Formats: sequence, structure tokens, C-alpha cells
Amino acid sequence: MGVRILPDSSLLGTQTLLVDAQGDGDTTSIQEALNAAAAFASASRRWSVRVAPGTYSEQITLKDYVDLLGLGPGRAVRLKRSSGALIAAPATCTVSNLWLETGGAPVLSLGAAFGGILELDGVIIDQAALDVQSIQVAGGTLRLSCCLLAAGGGLELSGGALKAYDSILRNQAASDGGQNMALYIQHGTLLLAHCLVENLSPAGYCVYIDNTVTSLKAYHSTFRKADATYAIHATRSTDFTLAACCGNGALHSDVTGYHDYVWDSSI
Repeated sequence: MGVRILPDSSLLGTQTLLVDAQGDGDTTSIQEALNAAAAFASASRRWSVRVAPGTYSEQITLKDYVDLLGLGPGRAVRLKRSSGALIAAPATCTVSNLWLETGGAPVLSLGAAFGGILELDGVIIDQAALDVQSIQVAGGTLRLSCCLLAAGGGLELSGGALKAYDSILRNQAASDGGQNMALYIQHGTLLLAHCLVENLSPAGYCVYIDNTVTSLKAYHSTFRKADATYAIHATRSTDFTLAACCGNGALHSDVTGYHDYVWDSSI
């Protein structure tokens, strides 16, 4: 156990490392495997770290061109911390089939200095119902595919790009204070396709736009607010393309652009 985790030439023919909490893989530590693979990974030679079912209590720093894959459906592979960010730093890579759970801090933050592309595929993000954003995007690109964000505080876009496909973005904050919207937008580019954006927090908006945004587009997506007046609110005139979309609340008058949007309180 653990021999292949050593960064030497014996790794070069594999491009895959196995993490197993029970000790039956190359290592029991996700971060140790990421670090070892990163020594050899490149844009033309991607590596993968595969994680066996179990619970892993560690904070991880992702590595460029090292993909992280959970070997099990749903909640089989659980990365958990009682508090603090689960992912200390993003990278250009793909993270798939993991259940991420933490308390009073963002699960993931893409800072303004980040210029890469991070993809989450089939990832469940489960955070305590606190008034804190679960994902923050200020730079680079975050792509979500078939993901479930069921968290306190939802998601904040203040730069870079967020592209979500076939995903659920849900805010379940404990109160109507703090971050009481599912999607808070200040800057950047947003693309939603076949998504549900939902706010379960008391008195919360679904989408709140609070600054100048480069591009906002949503296709075949649903927007559900809590008790706020608008499903999509804006503090200034904002062009938002909505095609084949629906919601249980009205659009604010400052939300302009092409709107193929059905408003029905029963949605």
C-alpha cells in the first residue's frame, strides 16, 4: 500500500492514482494523490485521482490537469469538514461524483486571479443553512453539469463566468438576513441551460443583480423565489436573455432584453 504514490518514474505509465479511506489504494489522502499526480500532469497529459467510497475529512488544493473522480453514485464519496472551505484553491481540472459538505464558509471560491476552467460534474454541495455564500466566482470559469447546490447562501458571481447545465442552485439560508438569494450577481458572465434556481430562505429573491454584468442568458430554466416581490431583481437596467423560462414571480422593471418568460405563482 502506498508505493505508487511516490513521485518517481514508475508512475509515468499509469496516469491514475486510487485513494481509498480503508487503505486499499495508493494512498488514503486525496491531497497526497493530487500532489503526486501534479508532478507529472500537463495540458497534453492529464492525470486522474479516483476516490473510493467513504468519508474524507480534509481540505484540498486542486491541481491543474489532475481530474478528481469519485467512484460511486450520489453520496458514496463524501468530502467533509465541520467548518472552513473544502477546496482551498481551484485549478483547471474536472471534479466529478463527489459529495462536498462544510459549515460556515464557502465550499469553493474562484478568486479574481484565477484564469482557468474548473468543471464540476455530478457534484453535490451540501452546506449548513447559514447566511454565507457556498460558491464564489470572481475569476476564471466555473462549469456545473448535473450538479446540486443545496446550501446556505447560494452562489455569488462577481467576475469571470458561471456556466451551469442541468443543475439545481438552491439557497436554504437559515434567515432572511445576510445572503438571502440563490444567485447574487455583481459582475461577470452567466449562462444557464435546463437549470432550477430556487430560494427557500425567508423573504429571499431568487436572483439579485446588483451591478453591471457582461452577459446574462438563461435557456429552459426555472426561477423560484421565496416571499420577495420579484423572482429576478435588478438595481439598475440589466439586459437578461430569457428563452423558454418560467418562474413563480415577476421580473423587476430594470430586467430588460429578450424575455420568453412565463410567470405563474404556482410554479
